[in-house]
Amino acid sequence: EMMRNSGVQPVLVFDGEPLPAKRAIDQERRHKRAAKREEGQRLFLLGDMDGARRSFVQGLDVTPAMVKEVATELASLAFTCIVSPYEADAQMAY
Repeated sequence: EMMRNSGVQPVLVFDGEPLPAKRAIDQERRHKRAAKREEGQRLFLLGDMDGARRSFVQGLDVTPAMVKEVATELASLAFTCIVSPYEADAQMAY
């Protein structure tokens, strides 16, 4: 709201579908996130809450359903939201 009150209209751009050329990289990242979630669970059981939190954060996976829910809520608040066909970086440059 502070930005809009200053005359700035934020535009939020979300990643769309996975880029086919990056399939191997995306798979490697999924494995790393899964490993971080497992590490977080292990640290949690050991009572290392700080370590568990760090690992769980690194293991987060944003699903299309999450993006849709957030974009829908933001749109209801009159924010402009764009879901890129593929990666948001390229869409923002466009």
